[in-house]
Amino acid sequence: MQNNLSKADIDELYAILKEAEEGMKISIQTQYGTYNYKITQMKVVEASDVSVLDRPTDGSTICTLTTCINSGKQRLIVVGTLENK
Repeated sequence: MQNNLSKADIDELYAILKEAEEGMKISIQTQYGTYNYKITQMKVVEASDVSVLDRPTDGSTICTLTTCINSGKQRLIVVGTLENK
């Protein structure tokens, strides 16, 4: 499978993360199906904070999206919890 996203597509995708709000939906389509997530957490962390990539301890399935903000000094973290596939 070929990756068809250009840099412009990726820049646009992550630019809209700044407009996301808790409760909004995220749908990710793959060759295995569509996965639907609900945004359950948004936060800003320092660029060096990698704890946001830890797996949940409660067994939930999540999607974590990150983008740089404040000239790369911080990261906006958007976490979605799987609702259904």
